Amino acid sequence: MLAEGGGIALMHDIHQNTVDEFPAIIAAFRAAGATFASLEDALYLPDLNSNMNPPSPPACCNGEIH
Repeated sequence: MLAEGGGIALMHDIHQNTVDEFPAIIAAFRAAGATFASLEDALYLPDLNSNMNPPSPPACCNGEIH
């Protein structure tokens, strides 16, 4: 992600190994030069909270929203 100029890392805390390894994952990202921002931070993620138009029906889940 860093080579591409950024991105979003999604991790599920329902998996214990993800929870256990989270501090090491964050440390590795920081060591590689990553910075972190809140998803609500429009300065860093302007398109995330703006006029996004998801496909209709959604591209996943056979068009079903759960």
